[in-house]
Amino acid sequence: MTRFRRSICLEQLTPKALEDNPWFRELLLRWHPSGKPSERAPEGRVTSLRVGIRDGYLTFYCAGQQIAYVKCSERQFFEKAHY
Repeated sequence: MTRFRRSICLEQLTPKALEDNPWFRELLLRWHPSGKPSERAPEGRVTSLRVGIRDGYLTFYCAGQQIAYVKCSERQFFEKAHY
């Protein structure tokens, strides 16, 4: 199994970054830590997210499927969304 650091560059995560990237604020608002039950819509669909912290990036999951990749390094802050 590949070993990796579970860290990101916190200097990139500023109030300005949240203001300039509203999509990131929305991901964080929907994130629930593990151990807390997932939120569900009335029809039963999972609406909350889980996050994986890797070496310099965050991966957001919904119902076990990756939906977004967010790079947080000293040099960049960007995302790739999965539809």
